[in-house]
Amino acid sequence: ENIEVDWSIDSVQQLSEISWTLYDSRGRILATDSVPENGTNGLLTITIPESLETPLYSVLYVNARGVHGSFDSVSFTINNIAENMNLIVNIQPDLARPGDTLIVDLELDSDFDYIYWVWVLTENGNLIAGGNGWDAANDARFEIELERRNLQNLALGVFVIDGMGRTYTDVQSIELRDLVELSIQSAFITNAGETLPLNWEIVSPSLTLSDKASKIVVSLVNVGTGEEAYENSQLINGYKGEFGLKVPSDIRPGTYRLTVSVETADGRYLSSESVIDIDEPRDKNMILGVEFPSWSGMFNGFAILFLIGNLIAIWSVLYRKRTEKDSTSSLLPLTDNEDEDVEDAYFDSNQDQFFGDISNDFSPSGGLLTPDASQIGAIHGDGYEWLMHPDGSDSWWYRQQPGTEWIRQ
Repeated sequence: ENIEVDWSIDSVQQLSEISWTLYDSRGRILATDSVPENGTNGLLTITIPESLETPLYSVLYVNARGVHGSFDSVSFTINNIAENMNLIVNIQPDLARPGDTLIVDLELDSDFDYIYWVWVLTENGNLIAGGNGWDAANDARFEIELERRNLQNLALGVFVIDGMGRTYTDVQSIELRDLVELSIQSAFITNAGETLPLNWEIVSPSLTLSDKASKIVVSLVNVGTGEEAYENSQLINGYKGEFGLKVPSDIRPGTYRLTVSVETADGRYLSSESVIDIDEPRDKNMILGVEFPSWSGMFNGFAILFLIGNLIAIWSVLYRKRTEKDSTSSLLPLTDNEDEDVEDAYFDSNQDQFFGDISNDFSPSGGLLTPDASQIGAIHGDGYEWLMHPDGSDSWWYRQQPGTEWIRQ
């Protein structure tokens, strides 16, 4: 009989040779050979010698050596070579992913319609799962659900007994693809009636077209009552995107389990769960088209409206007074040096007219403090004589001829 081994390597170093050795259950070498190789994959055919005595089991070692001395090896246990020819074990899918379900078909060439089996699943030689069963037939099927984590060096061992009491065993290595996961990013708290953005992405070291998402389903379930308060789905196309979760305005405040599930192109489902808190609807105070914070109640709204109205009224009065003063002061020619002083005096005048005349034009007893005609001022560039009275008050007086009465600006 021939044993065919389909091998491949993953290395940047060139391969120099592939060698193999077949041992019996006592550790004796039954056959060995080496083949020069320089590729990355191939098919190794091993012929079992005709004169070989049937051992309880045999172990096959296959070694790969690189041109710079790198070395790697794998081994397989072959139980009861002569007896196992009547048992066929088929495992699907060929390249499963962590989290998938393996379907194992057993087919036995026996004269009795009876089969009993025991199976074990090992990772790096350690037992991680097992089971058994029986059927009144010569074939059977069972399923193994793989854990959703990074699994390495899986092997399935099957022990079978037929109706005549004969035993059969088979051990097969299980090659897995990289783990594919669904990643969700969202806020952990929101309010009823608002839209919660969800960013989703399918993550894997080696994405394929079969991993592309075609549909997304989002649901909210109350953790306390178990009641489903929200569910929505939509068609998608890609490896990542955004989903707008419109939280119902009448939803009960509390803690909810958020479940997001996407269906891939090959019909698989990837899911992610998280917990979010939903508060009562947020209060909205709209004043003049502006939304104020939720803590501002009706009283604060009226207070803000009253303040805005007063500011508008004050601005209107100041603007009207400024316009009237500009038309009056434009009749008096001023030099560049006097513009700033006149502007300050104009502002004081407007302030007096709006809030009441509180300048020094009146004495404490109510009389005018008009400067005496004998007081002397300074002649400016406009030809007028100017005088500040009282001194330091910013109240200016002018006249055309010395000795005449002063006129307040």
